[in-house]
Amino acid sequence: MKKLLAILFAAIICFGLAAPAFADAGGPMIRSVDCTVTKPDGATFYYFNYDENDENELLTKTIPYKTVVTVTAEYDPSWLVSQNNIFEGKKIGGVYYKGEYGYIDLSEVTIADGEFSLNDAQKMSHPVTYTVTDKNGLVMYSGPSQVFDVVQTIPDGAQIKLTHKDIGEEGNNADSFFYTEYNGKGGWIFKYSDTMAFFLLRKLDKYSEYTGKIKVVGKGFRLVDIFKEKKDAEGYYDGYAEIGGVIPVGTELTFDSYYDMGDYAPVEYNGVKGYVDINPSPNDAPTVITYINDSIMTLDDCDVYSAFDDFASKTGETVPEYTVLPVKAFSRYSVDDGDKWENYEWFLVEYEGKEVWLCDDDIPLFWRNSDYGSYYKIKGASAELLKTAEPDSGAACTVSKEDVLKVFAYKYHEDTDISMQYVEVVGSDKAGWINEENTRYLNGYSEPVEEEEAPPESAEETEAVDIKSGESNEAAGALDAANPASAIEKVANSSNRMIIICVAAAAIIALTAGVSIALIKKKKGDK
Repeated sequence: MKKLLAILFAAIICFGLAAPAFADAGGPMIRSVDCTVTKPDGATFYYFNYDENDENELLTKTIPYKTVVTVTAEYDPSWLVSQNNIFEGKKIGGVYYKGEYGYIDLSEVTIADGEFSLNDAQKMSHPVTYTVTDKNGLVMYSGPSQVFDVVQTIPDGAQIKLTHKDIGEEGNNADSFFYTEYNGKGGWIFKYSDTMAFFLLRKLDKYSEYTGKIKVVGKGFRLVDIFKEKKDAEGYYDGYAEIGGVIPVGTELTFDSYYDMGDYAPVEYNGVKGYVDINPSPNDAPTVITYINDSIMTLDDCDVYSAFDDFASKTGETVPEYTVLPVKAFSRYSVDDGDKWENYEWFLVEYEGKEVWLCDDDIPLFWRNSDYGSYYKIKGASAELLKTAEPDSGAACTVSKEDVLKVFAYKYHEDTDISMQYVEVVGSDKAGWINEENTRYLNGYSEPVEEEEAPPESAEETEAVDIKSGESNEAAGALDAANPASAIEKVANSSNRMIIICVAAAAIIALTAGVSIALIKKKKGDK
């Protein structure tokens, strides 16, 4: 369900964002940066001319010395290399020049905007600590762009906390650069490497949705090495290399971390260390059940099943509309029936004192809650929340300008061109539908989190913990002395070409103001 709104509003997003930014694969949206051409004989401007047969011809112009150009996007050069190998090994920026959109080598320009202030960034409500897992380290820049000067390289195995995020500018949603500090120096990191390999491993914490356990279902599966690719007969990417033996059905595996955007968790089975997709979409049957700490809200009456992946197990009961339920686990799979691709998600919930499964075979039925959801306030002094999504339905309650609204669902009426959002008022039981035009997005807001207090320990327990902690620290010190870079076990090989993850659209600009957050992931090599 993480991609729910992305699926619902994908078409809207495509029209809402500037077309040139997504004209080519691999270009993260960034804050526009003014740069001056510092190459004495001028910077080479590359652009493509497409004919009626969609064939492209690479053309060039020279941007004169000392000309100021605006870099509006940065690109993974591998896509351009596939068009022409002259881009090999270069950092590429997207610019407009004399009515054309094209590319320049960023080494031929110098930043003209000066230093970047943290006052222009978004402070993270819940800073998250990551471990760097790139054997080449992680480059830190003085600003949220690869155009800025390099501050230092953060080594493999180092732990960093991401405290600020670049919020970009209107129509140019920057969500790839984060501020962190290491060894007394602060700067910005690009969250994915030039090859788009995963290199930030997120440790689970109290804000994470996964509890760290999966159960193997279906026919069993093998672990994969996400740093080694398989190729098909034609040489195209065909998934990750499988390692170890088949893990049988019923096996339970635990993990304490996962790759933040990839949902791959490191596990060990029979002495083999590899990775498992904790958010899988296999082609036939479910692979794993992932246990989570989360909740959903049904927007319509939902059928209840006694077993997942079995529509014949329907119990005859239904969960009433607008019911919030805690989710204990979920399993996802996809089926190609020859005519179309069907995606199913099953949710294990507790309903009326028993565990049952709900099937998400109708995508608008569900929206999963999250600490990182979308929050709004009303524009005026007060507004009515309606009972249903119909613009002329009766009022459920009144909200004021002090209320914070958390959005769970969205509905667009084609006949009236009115967009409605289902919201709940944070800290109260008020809920209902509101005309989207009456709301304004709260950038970076997150609900206050109450820290959980640990139960008091006895003197004996405290002493035992201190002894165990001392032993652990001593062992860790010995390990670090032998291999200082080993905060986690190093991954053997980085892939030259992996997954292109395109995190596009941080705030949906559909129709009026942004509706929600969309996350789009695309694997490199997908056709």
